[in-house]
Amino acid sequence: MKLLPSFIAAAAFVLTAVIAVPATPASAAAVSCSGQVNPVNATNIKTARSMGLPTGEQLELRYGLVNGTQYAWTRLIGDRAGDKIWIDISGNSGATWLQCDLRTLDGGRNDGNALKTSSLAAVVMRAGARPLGAGQSSVTTWW
Repeated sequence: MKLLPSFIAAAAFVLTAVIAVPATPASAAAVSCSGQVNPVNATNIKTARSMGLPTGEQLELRYGLVNGTQYAWTRLIGDRAGDKIWIDISGNSGATWLQCDLRTLDGGRNDGNALKTSSLAAVVMRAGARPLGAGQSSVTTWW
């Protein structure tokens, strides 16, 4: 029976030691909304993410080259004046993010300004929209 209290004490020590070890913080890349450009002259344009909205519009996260550098931006197909779009960027795989280039569409241009992409895996982007009169916003999956 003397073995049992020793075992419990040892187990408690190990448990305390494991709990006391601090978790390693997730690495995060610095991101910002600065340096946005109009993608009107982009080349090699592709769609990274796309989704249909309940109100009938098609939300896209597009990317392409602007002066040889890759950028990403939001486009809303079938938009109406008053719809809102933006692009989110995250430096920690989507745990937190910045909402960039929030704009209200006026029936003319249906895309937003573009943000420079990154080769770092932790830097991700997604497109967002809130159609006029919609009860909620929609976002694509992270890319």
